[in-house]
Amino acid sequence: MMHGMGVGKSEMKKVSILCPCFKGERYLAAFLENMSQQTIFHECEVVLDHNEPSERELKIVADFERRFPDALVHQIVRPVVPVSASINNCIRAASGIYLCIGNVDDHRTPDSLERMCSTLDVNPDAGFTYGDFVIVDGLGKREGRFVHCPEFERNQFTRGFFLGPFFMWRADLVSKVGYWDEQLRSGSDFDFVVRLAYSCMGKKTWGNLGFYLNTGEGASRGAKHLPRNIQPVERTVIELRYGAYDKTEFLDGYQYVRQARRYRLDHLLINGEWQPVERYVPNYRQMMAEREPERLAFERNYRRWLLQHYATMPARMLRNGGRSAARWVLQALGLLDTARTWRDGGSLRREGRR
Repeated sequence: MMHGMGVGKSEMKKVSILCPCFKGERYLAAFLENMSQQTIFHECEVVLDHNEPSERELKIVADFERRFPDALVHQIVRPVVPVSASINNCIRAASGIYLCIGNVDDHRTPDSLERMCSTLDVNPDAGFTYGDFVIVDGLGKREGRFVHCPEFERNQFTRGFFLGPFFMWRADLVSKVGYWDEQLRSGSDFDFVVRLAYSCMGKKTWGNLGFYLNTGEGASRGAKHLPRNIQPVERTVIELRYGAYDKTEFLDGYQYVRQARRYRLDHLLINGEWQPVERYVPNYRQMMAEREPERLAFERNYRRWLLQHYATMPARMLRNGGRSAARWVLQALGLLDTARTWRDGGSLRREGRR
């Protein structure tokens, strides 16, 4: 259940900073202070989708709201929802012309939002903007690995995540590209960016936009509570969804295909409803039809990989009792019916010998 605690806005803001938060007590005060120091903060609102906040977190938010009563939309969510659903809550509550992500464990340079807004202001054909950033390994650090993001190129940006953590897009694009896919718990940002790249042009904002904290914890996302291999599985989901079969092969993704196919590849889950991907990707059916030869080649190679990978399965099955795994392998190879025929024929021959 979600409870809104924000103050009603009398006018549209220029920028809505979307902040999904779960267990962010360590970072929240510094994040809000960082947002208030943005050079165009008077034109911004922070949309905080607060998943099961602690008492300390609520106090931090109340103190901020007293200082900036017209700059916060605060929504309390119980129980916890995936980050993709939390982002969608933020999008629905936002009033900004532009939307951007605000992870509580990251830190923006003071003029980051101003420069990004300027990029979109002077490039009306661009639907989104992004830029360089620095990866740091500790809270408050300002030295680390500088990441140079490439200039926008559609083919490249529909096959990989090159935007970094600090990207901004036009709010009116939501009707065109959709919301974040709520069945994805790790790769929803990647999937959303692919749809952005298919639907509109991007434009890079120059200069360092901020500092991305990478300690493996993922404070704003609750990443440490996710399954260990969720990232490569959901990357494979996105590759199969948009026909990037060669990338799955290049990244040794065959091992994740079985789990990836448990997702609905051709549908997005948005606010509890399934919506077809083709609604939000121009000429999606035509694109996938043109990639059918690549898909067929991928399936052949995948079956070959299965056969090689499970060549020693009988011994492992005896040790682990993996009859269901053997059944799945035979089915994936298209040999399940053949195996049943062989099994039934063998049973009849044994009966005849009696």
